[in-house]
Amino acid sequence: MPGTLKVFKPGDVVFTEGSQGQTSYYIQKGAVEVSRIAGGKKTVIEKLSAGQSFGEYALLRENNSTRSATVTVLDDTVLVEISKSSLEEILDGVPDFVLSVIKSLVTKLLSAQESHDCLRQQLQEFHLDRLTEILKDKEDSLLQKFPARLEKYSQKERREMVAYLDSLVTACREKYNIPVED
Repeated sequence: MPGTLKVFKPGDVVFTEGSQGQTSYYIQKGAVEVSRIAGGKKTVIEKLSAGQSFGEYALLRENNSTRSATVTVLDDTVLVEISKSSLEEILDGVPDFVLSVIKSLVTKLLSAQESHDCLRQQLQEFHLDRLTEILKDKEDSLLQKFPARLEKYSQKERREMVAYLDSLVTACREKYNIPVED
């Protein structure tokens, strides 16, 4: 396989989202994590291991070679780095029509990925807004009904349940940055 062997340690970043790219990578040994920043939060897209490749979008796009994700090494990893010129040599002789189809598919795939990311962010925001709304609207009602359903439990069991629910609500508020009203 034409290319240059590169050795990485866990935690090494192969490239970052938004950086310029002129290389693709084949994983000879090890594993990497592909992630993106969406809504200020890191989202893991996938984990790749030996025999898989990444970074090919930068080589196949015509006008823009900006990286669409960050790739971080998970294990001791050996990558084969393939430059744009090496890929062009490999593809030399492939009919222009086939190359055009490949580039068109890459463009459509990237567009679909961007739409998916946008929809995922909108859905997450909708769920957070809806959860906050439900908590505000139903808090008094739920608190009134809750003790009647707990009558069959001992005082100690009720305290444990309330403590668990309190920790659950706190964890949800922290995870989704839901403000606590005084």
